[in-house]
Amino acid sequence: YRARIEAVLEGNEAMLDRTVRGRPATMHLGPQVAHDFDEEAHVSETALEVHQNEPILMGWDGGHTPVCIVGQDWRGELRIYAALTNLDQKTGTRQLAENHVIPWFAKNAPWAMRDTHWRTSTVDPSMNTAEQADIEQNPVDVIHRVVGGWVEAGPVKWAPRYEPLITVLGRRGGLTIDKHGEGCDLLIKALRGRWYFPQDRF
Repeated sequence: YRARIEAVLEGNEAMLDRTVRGRPATMHLGPQVAHDFDEEAHVSETALEVHQNEPILMGWDGGHTPVCIVGQDWRGELRIYAALTNLDQKTGTRQLAENHVIPWFAKNAPWAMRDTHWRTSTVDPSMNTAEQADIEQNPVDVIHRVVGGWVEAGPVKWAPRYEPLITVLGRRGGLTIDKHGEGCDLLIKALRGRWYFPQDRF
């Protein structure tokens, strides 16, 4: 009986997980971006240590629910410590920076706030506008002023955005997410399948 179900559902990993393997799974509404994501391989059950005097990397996305992913490149492994967001508050970049990012640094990496050398931000190019932060404030300028450090724009086209993720997912020891990090539960859900390409993307 099980073999027949597996044969019918071959290629549909979400349905196989839910109906045959007894594991939770997210139904995909489009082609999954992080199709090589493996929770067992890419999520740490124990808290990850933030390594002192190593640059801390931040990836920012804008809009009405801005997000800041915080991590480090540690000996070739991309470690994700937090996925900070204003999800329930619908506020801008300045509030995210002041209410979540700066407190995260104060708690987990106060040494990094003493020298701009330790803070690097990559931002979505669409954030270079005054519409996503408080009145008359540019989100990129907000990051410069509130968080500081080096700030650079990420690529505009889709492929250069997701290909580095696919690379680290496909490399042994390439990506580790702290399961207990602030907001990382939402990031893990996205990587399971909630982050997908709309059918009209291509």
